[in-house]
Amino acid sequence: MNKIKGYFSDFHPIVWVLLIGTILSRGSAFMTLPFLSIYLSRHMDLPPIIIGLTVGMSPLMATVGGFIGGAFIRSLW
Repeated sequence: MNKIKGYFSDFHPIVWVLLIGTILSRGSAFMTLPFLSIYLSRHMDLPPIIIGLTVGMSPLMATVGGFIGGAFIRSLW
């Protein structure tokens, strides 16, 4: 158990901030996307295919944006 505690205590504080921020942002996205589908179907009267495309684009664009952002940050170093 002390080995695991030592492993986690070796992380830099910036790593902890990034990990906690990622967990909070992903968690909030996973909790709101189902309600976005319900809202779009009930209040905006969109067909299911458009709702699926709208909700499905979020993870796809996050993946693409992650690659672009990673390449951009890497070029700054």
